[in-house]
Amino acid sequence: MTCTACAAGKYAIAQQGSCSACAVGKSVAQGLGKADTDCANCDAGKYANPPGGTVMECTACAKGYYVAGTGNSECMKCVAGKTTNLGAKAITDCTACTGTTASHEGDECEEACPTGYAEFTASKTCQKCPTGKSSTNGAACATAFCPQDSARRLIGIANFSEAAEVSTPGAQARTMFHV
Repeated sequence: MTCTACAAGKYAIAQQGSCSACAVGKSVAQGLGKADTDCANCDAGKYANPPGGTVMECTACAKGYYVAGTGNSECMKCVAGKTTNLGAKAITDCTACTGTTASHEGDECEEACPTGYAEFTASKTCQKCPTGKSSTNGAACATAFCPQDSARRLIGIANFSEAAEVSTPGAQARTMFHV
């Protein structure tokens, strides 16, 4: 019989024969867990999410996220227009984007908003474009036209109409249908 050390975030009781995951928000270094009491709470600014989770080791919150206290299973997002450094420990660590940068909720400040988001310069935020509209490099949201010889039906619009765009070899037409 060969003994194998348990992976980080897991422990094995002597003679048990298998490894068990630490509780949510706790972890233990690889091969050091001999009982569930060896699993320690993750520090502020870090998280772990077993059982069933994929993050077994205490891991620093990503940029744009923070977590206060100890023993956390996930990090909280900063609001749009603010970000953090890795491992932020409090909401007060979320600081405003500066210069020409902006961010959407839970992200780092960047020079251009991601595709599908428009930049609002005054608030330094990236806001998701509404259904049927898109944006690149933080430009204003605009109707997303279909390429020639294709069609798209926009559904789930929150008002009383449904829009359909059709593109043909010679022309592009827009039709409104009342529902």
